Parts: sequence; structure tokens; C-alpha cells
Amino acid sequence: MPKGGAREASDKYAVSKAMGLEYFFETLNLLHQENEKLFQITEVLNELNKKFAYWDDSKTETCRGTLKELWRFGFIEKLDNQNRKIQLNEKSWKTGSGFKYKISENGKRVINEGSGKFTINVAKALFETLEKGIFPQLKKILDITKVKGYFPVSSTEHVAISKQLNLYVEEHAGKSIKFGLLESTGIFFRKDSYFYLNHAWINELKINNFLFDDTQKKLELITEKNIKKSFIEGEALDISFKILDTQINYKNKIEIQINLFSNFNFLFNIDNIEIKGEILNLKLKSLFSSRDYTDSSILTLLGFLEVSIENDKTLIELPKLRILTDDHEWELKICEIFKDLNLECLHLSGKSDRPDAILDLSNDVNYENVLEYLRNADKEKLMIETTIGEYSFSKLKKDTSKFINHSTKVLKISSVGQLIVANTFEKNIAQKFEVFRNEINHNVTLIDYENINYLKKYRYHNSFKQIIKNLMISSKYVTKQLIDNYFSIS
Repeated sequence: MPKGGAREASDKYAVSKAMGLEYFFETLNLLHQENEKLFQITEVLNELNKKFAYWDDSKTETCRGTLKELWRFGFIEKLDNQNRKIQLNEKSWKTGSGFKYKISENGKRVINEGSGKFTINVAKALFETLEKGIFPQLKKILDITKVKGYFPVSSTEHVAISKQLNLYVEEHAGKSIKFGLLESTGIFFRKDSYFYLNHAWINELKINNFLFDDTQKKLELITEKNIKKSFIEGEALDISFKILDTQINYKNKIEIQINLFSNFNFLFNIDNIEIKGEILNLKLKSLFSSRDYTDSSILTLLGFLEVSIENDKTLIELPKLRILTDDHEWELKICEIFKDLNLECLHLSGKSDRPDAILDLSNDVNYENVLEYLRNADKEKLMIETTIGEYSFSKLKKDTSKFINHSTKVLKISSVGQLIVANTFEKNIAQKFEVFRNEINHNVTLIDYENINYLKKYRYHNSFKQIIKNLMISSKYVTKQLIDNYFSIS
């Protein structure tokens, strides 16, 4: 997710530092859970930190920015210290204190429609802000795109072009909008070094109510309902339904059409659709690689199937998809391997101010307050840094240098050391690590993908968790031989 927002107000109704659909949705969902309550900023901050450890609890600016963007979208209301509703204007956007927030009727509708349509609702809200004149930085970006026919992916280039056209868009504000809002909602699509407007999706947002009804249950989804994965160009995405309506087997009476929403029409081709017995198989083909896509997305409905039997037509939802970068997917994969070993592993949102994940060694994770757990020195834990490719010695030195910052800044994690996880390590890294270890003032252990999986061999050992703890804080390069030695002497 891009770090958004200008460090100084760079325009009227300046965009906030909070640009991630996941943060928007979870914040709105919190307000919806107690929809008559008036929330102060610190209450929102503390409640979300208990569940997700999103933000530094000593600073409210990012949480405030999230609430302001939801206010701009019309999803929440802002009230003064006498509980009077505040009208959004240039003055109220940038001044005042003691505010409270509550979910609006529009926000309740958005949450009730679910996370799968949240991207759609945000995209529609963006165009409503343009009509109201309350998002000038967004208007400038769209105006530049109309003049040039494109908008640069490069922030340096977009700043230069915006100055040339007298439509200045500050660097960080532009990053927030183009990655965190326009690309993640499908209004922008990326090709090489430039963004282009997805006109088909913009038109679809204007005319489509996105309503579905499968009360007769003709099909049942048998693959994942929520797909979270990365893609390479040409990769297939397979989706399967079980046919519940026997009439569907009579091909002369039935028509099945896949309708991808147009925010996905530059990302996937419909490659194949076929019926085999009681199974309907769909195949989509990726037109992009995740490395060239924002990681600010959220689970989003792909589209729908239009099933027609004679004159009876039913619209059936396709799965929800979240496109991950390959390194994000790798982090989740590593966490799942540890969980398969009956070890608690918490993935943290991918930011430079925090590690990729936390491996619990205490057997006592406090899921009622994740932030408190992370900071509790009595709960032994390891910070995890990962790499999907070959882990180099230079990256090892860089990652170990982050330890103090992770312990003292933002989340202020209390940890007994670091676990470095890689698919593979650079040749001779064990020897280099042995020498370098003397320069490190905390525990650092190295393990690769093959050897994490090798641990499964001992998962039913009586002292498994204690031995794993000893192994993970050994400050060694973990090999099969080392694992065997630790378990053989117990």
C-alpha cells in the first residue's frame, strides 16, 4: 500500500495520508457495529488497534485522515462538540477540534452490501465528490489524464507534467490518489509506465445497480469464495460451480454467460467455460503481473454469471478476488506454514515501519488486543522478515538493522529477536552470517522454505513447541541436520 498524503496541505480539501481500501472498510465497519454511537478519533484508533494494530496510538493523524476520507465519500457524518452535524466545506475540512463521527445512512447501505461491493461504492463516491467540488486533487489528475491521454505511474513525472499544465498535484497526494483510489477501484488501469482511464467501467458505474438474485440456487460455488493471490501474465484462474438445477445439463435449453465487471476487463480474459457432468468450470487468463499492480486493493466481486433456461434468467455472483503482490502472498504463505505447525503467526500489514509477521513463542496471543500483545515484553515473540526470492547477505544486513526501529517506533514491538525467512539463501551466506553475527546485538535466526516444511516431520513430538522455540532463537542458520540434532537430544 502506498504511503499517501502530503506532509503539508497541498490543495483545498487536501487528500489525507490514509489511502487503503482495507482501512476504509474496517473503519466504516467499526462505526456500523454501533451505528448510533458517536465516536471520537481516539476511540476509533484504539478499537482498530486492538484488532489489527494498524496505527501508532500516540498519533491520531492517519486515523483522522481515514475518517475524513470516509466523510468526503458521504459514508459517515461529522459532528461538533455539541453533537451538531457539520457540513463539509473548505473551512470545516481543515479546521476545528473535538469532533465526533457516526456512520451515515449511506454508510449503512455500503456496509450492508458487503465487502465485495465496497470497491464499487468507493468508485461511485469518487465521482460524487467531483460533482460536489470537494476533491480538487482528484479532479486535477483526471483533467491531466484527459489532456494527455494518460497519467504517469512515476511520481516524478506526474509532478513535472502537472506543473507544466498548471494543474499541480503534489507527489504524495498523487501517489495516494492514483494507486490507493483510482487503480484499486479500477477507474485507472496500468499499461507499462502509464495509467489510462477505464471508460467502460466508468460508464458501468453510472448505469449498473449491481443487484443479484439466486434464490432458486441453480449453482453452488465449490472453489474458494474469497480468492487472495498474486498473478503472473498468462496465469489461469479456475472457478468451479456445482450444478444444482438438473435442467442446466440440457445444453439446448440453457445459456450461460460470464460477465466480468469492467474494472477487471484489462486484467483478465475469459478463456473457457464448459460443463462436465454436474460441474461448471470457468477459466480466466491473467493479462498482467501483480508486480505491476497496486497492493491497495480489497476483496472485490469479480462479476456475475447470467444463467438463462428458456425465459428464466438468474444472475449469480462470481467469487471475490483480492490481487496480492507476490511478496505479500509469500508472507501469508509463510504464516500459514507456521500455523500448520500449530504455531501462532500474525501477518502485519506491509509497511516499512513494521516487520512482515510475528511468530509467537509464548503460547498466549491476546487477540482481544493485538497491539497490547505486540508491546508486552512478557509475551515472547520473534519479528519475521521474509523474501520470496534468493535472500542476499546485503538484505540480511539491511533487515537486521531494522530491529531497533521496529522496537522503538510506531508499533514499538517487544521482541526477543528476528527470524529471517527466505525461499532460498545466497550461496555461502552461512559462513558470512557466522562472521557477521558478532556485529548484531540481538538474536537472529535464518531458515529457508524447505526447512520450515521439514519441521513438519516432528510436529507430533512431545516437546515440539519448546524445541521449536529453542531453535528459532538459536541465532543459527537452520539446516535439516540442525533440526535433527535439536530433536534427537531432547
